[in-house]
Amino acid sequence: MLERLDKLIDHINLRSKTWESPLLTPPGIVTGVAYADGDAVGAPGSFVLPYRSGLIQAAEYNDHSDQGFTVDLFLYRERPAAPVADNAPFVYTALSRDVEKQIGPRIQFLVEEDDSNVRKRTASGLAQPFYLAENCTMWYQMVFRGAGTIAASLLPSFRLTFLLDG
Repeated sequence: MLERLDKLIDHINLRSKTWESPLLTPPGIVTGVAYADGDAVGAPGSFVLPYRSGLIQAAEYNDHSDQGFTVDLFLYRERPAAPVADNAPFVYTALSRDVEKQIGPRIQFLVEEDDSNVRKRTASGLAQPFYLAENCTMWYQMVFRGAGTIAASLLPSFRLTFLLDG
């Protein structure tokens, strides 16, 4: 059993690459409006990865407006079908089939570092496998858990760390 585990670890080390996404801000955020619990933060966004499959290792969320929200990040292997506008309730519709496009459970940013004027939240040890359907593109939707506002010059951002198949 241990020999098989050692071979698996060697395979992962030889064939995988750590890759970090660029710092991402959800598109379409309207600043200065009140968000309710469960509201979408911006519209769905996307970014391109160098490979179609791997593991999501960690995620970080930067709360530049220092509101202290809990934030959920939903990731998708394909573009979500149901359009969600900024500050609108985030819900899956029965016809959209978006829940089937979702990669694993949502990432919930809970652990907080409060650095006076900005807060950082991290989620690590995720080990969530994924496979992308469209041109190495991963889609995302950010959702507030709580209520608050976002100042114009203080948009939230996040970054993901991957172990990619290579």
